[in-house]
Amino acid sequence: MKPLLLTSLAASFLTTSLLAGITQTSEGTFIDIYSDSNLQSEITATVATNKGHLIKKRCSNNRQSQSWCKVKYVYKDMTLYGYVDQTSLESTYNRVNTKPTFEMTYGGRYDDVGNDIIAVSDGFVAVGKTSSFGRGQDDVYFIKFDKFGNKVYSLALGGSSIDEANSIVEMDDAYMIAGSTRSFGNGVESFYMAKVSKDGQLIWQNGYFSDEDDYYRAKDMIKISDDNLLLIGYENHVKFFNSEVNIYINAINSDGVRNGIKRFGGDKVEEGNSIISVNDGYVFAGMTKTWGHGGEDAYVVKTDKDGNRIWHNAFGFNYDEVINKIIQTQDGGYLGVGTTDSDIRNQQDVYVVKINARGDKEWQAHYGSKEDEEGFGVVEAEDGYVIAGYTKDTKSYNSDAYILKINKRGRVIWNRKYGLDKDDEAKAIVKVEDGYVMTGFMTSEENYSKDLYILKVDKNGQIQ
Repeated sequence: MKPLLLTSLAASFLTTSLLAGITQTSEGTFIDIYSDSNLQSEITATVATNKGHLIKKRCSNNRQSQSWCKVKYVYKDMTLYGYVDQTSLESTYNRVNTKPTFEMTYGGRYDDVGNDIIAVSDGFVAVGKTSSFGRGQDDVYFIKFDKFGNKVYSLALGGSSIDEANSIVEMDDAYMIAGSTRSFGNGVESFYMAKVSKDGQLIWQNGYFSDEDDYYRAKDMIKISDDNLLLIGYENHVKFFNSEVNIYINAINSDGVRNGIKRFGGDKVEEGNSIISVNDGYVFAGMTKTWGHGGEDAYVVKTDKDGNRIWHNAFGFNYDEVINKIIQTQDGGYLGVGTTDSDIRNQQDVYVVKINARGDKEWQAHYGSKEDEEGFGVVEAEDGYVIAGYTKDTKSYNSDAYILKINKRGRVIWNRKYGLDKDDEAKAIVKVEDGYVMTGFMTSEENYSKDLYILKVDKNGQIQ
């Protein structure tokens, strides 16, 4: 008798045969895995399609000219190999999800990555970059999902060169996208901005720069009024045998008109990665080499509404630190999350610094293992903070998407890992009523390219 995984068909009812090898029961949809590439071979396992990962390795025709695929099924610490007919396999991939927690991947033949995600009234919107679709080498990738992670529509934006989106903001009538472009602007690298209607139509896209020979990259964006936004990143002013890198902030309205530019920096290198709006101004964070202990330090700046600096501070341990994301906390202070290589083993760890409203450090900590970890996104929960990134503390030493929850004083509550045998990362996280949603990438085991990854977990960081 064949082994049954995850549930027992004998205990189910309302059993319905959908395709050869696929069965629908009251407990879900199940697919047969065969020992060889034909229906006469032994069924070695019947597995639930909504649990674990059913991975297509390669497909070919058997002697009866039927197309079968070699598959790998991974569930927790269990791995199975076998064959599934291609029609049944493709049917499972195209099936609409109705589960409240999920893992989904989207993309094409080449690399596709999600860099930011927001929750909207009817689902989620993620942006990043795609090498599979569009006109250029890399294009801006825009995907709208419903609340179960099913794709509603997608767009590839940009021009004939390299374009990437790092941030998305919802306006009343559209979505605004920010990133970097070599297709528009100065042709070297410019701030990228685009406006997309709620039904997925490109309204306009443009590049912004100050000098034709310099490099500009937007890393984050916030809405500051009904029609105006702030974009933050860096300006790399190229000099002979050197370069001057400053935090670069642009005020641009929803019609694409630039209304102001601000630069922040010292004698060395400063970069801006994240910005938030507060009652009396703005707070942004990134990295500094001018202030702090002399290497790279986490850097936080507060300005008034006109962009005048109120305070700034550098944070870190003995080596290099950077903040990738900053949020305002419920107590009126701030929490920055990023990366440190100050671990005693010289490995990268997730870096967290808690700051009060005056810009003074309350505490800082790093989290990780004997392998590398980095933090890219953070949200506040009622009893702590949830951080998204990656860890290489895996059997294969490739990265897994990493979710870490700490309490308000920085003590670990739990951590979770998601992914397969190749590199997988969570690049951004958003809090929703019943859990957390992340985007990033998962590396395909079929062709080793990256696919845009969307992961929804419950409040305990688990897939139900």
